[in-house]
Amino acid sequence: MARKSKRQRLEEQRERQATVRADAKANKKPGRDDFARVLLWQAIVKAQRQQDGGRKLDQLRDKMTDVLEKQGFNLKEAEDVFHELARKYATGLYPFRPKFYMGHPPK
Repeated sequence: MARKSKRQRLEEQRERQATVRADAKANKKPGRDDFARVLLWQAIVKAQRQQDGGRKLDQLRDKMTDVLEKQGFNLKEAEDVFHELARKYATGLYPFRPKFYMGHPPK
């Protein structure tokens, strides 16, 4: 049996991936990024609400930005993004856009 060409393997992979994405969308299956966004939002809001919120928020920032720096990201830029998110989440409003393609906005 001859090995499939690279083009054929890539086309089959594209088809498989399209099916996986379509199934996930049809089943409203959250992905890793969806969980990561919610987890980060909850961690920031919890740190802000604690009595020692400023210190807890700084500790969370330091832990996260240290890992990002080790991955090759610019530390100052990572800190800026964290502070921007913390300011955004401090309003207390639900920060995520509704995903209307799922049939309804979040409650």
